[in-house]
Amino acid sequence: MEALKMKKTIIILIIAGMFSWAIYDLTSNSNDAATSGTNEYEISEETSTTPSNEEIEDFDSIGLQVGDMAPDFELTTLDGETIKLSEFRGQRVMLNFWAAWCPPCRTEMPDMQKFYENKALALHKY
Repeated sequence: MEALKMKKTIIILIIAGMFSWAIYDLTSNSNDAATSGTNEYEISEETSTTPSNEEIEDFDSIGLQVGDMAPDFELTTLDGETIKLSEFRGQRVMLNFWAAWCPPCRTEMPDMQKFYENKALALHKY
């Protein structure tokens, strides 16, 4: 009987600790967003820069490390057109690889659409 009470007490303490941590994490993230003055979709034009052609030529290597130029690749658009990353040199590019069977991927799609509507259309009229 005493062992059962001990187990219940431990379970309650664990749940209370997890709940407390969730509240702490939620309030700390809210405070970070409030103090920064921006939301996660805002891009400051002053802080985000597009490298010039001279800066692009200054890249030491092509690779996946910070400071490397991204490797060139080509993809097929939904319209069946083939495009290369190098065609967008000097422009901002955001890629998101996702799958319809991936719940987190599907969850983020409305946010991606909102980002596109708010930023991409304003920056580039295709």
